[in-house]
Amino acid sequence: MRYFIFVSLALSLIACASSEDVRYYRLHPKALQRALKNCPDSHPRQIACAELIKIADEVNTLAYQLQRDPQGFGNTILTSEAKLAELERDFKKNKAQSGLYTEIAQEKQKIAEYLAIVQWLESPGK
Repeated sequence: MRYFIFVSLALSLIACASSEDVRYYRLHPKALQRALKNCPDSHPRQIACAELIKIADEVNTLAYQLQRDPQGFGNTILTSEAKLAELERDFKKNKAQSGLYTEIAQEKQKIAEYLAIVQWLESPGK
């Protein structure tokens, strides 16, 4: 039984670390580029090169959307922010709905990813 708990704990820590790495690279496109450049030789601890490539594809898709339709991209951010405000309002009214907490976290992550792309490509100090 002790071994099962130990193995479960170890696997959960690895999963959390990997999730944090994925989140980091989604929010830091420049770091993602560097990691991909060095990937065959030295990839990050908890994330495989294949996962980095998948993240890069998703980041590039967002970057393409921004370049193709900046106004539409901005509207997507505004829509997500409005949805987040509504979810937070609903959560304050009924804190027992744990699903709302998850939706709020997902919406915050989505907004952060979109804003990271804007900062990466549109900020004056790029």
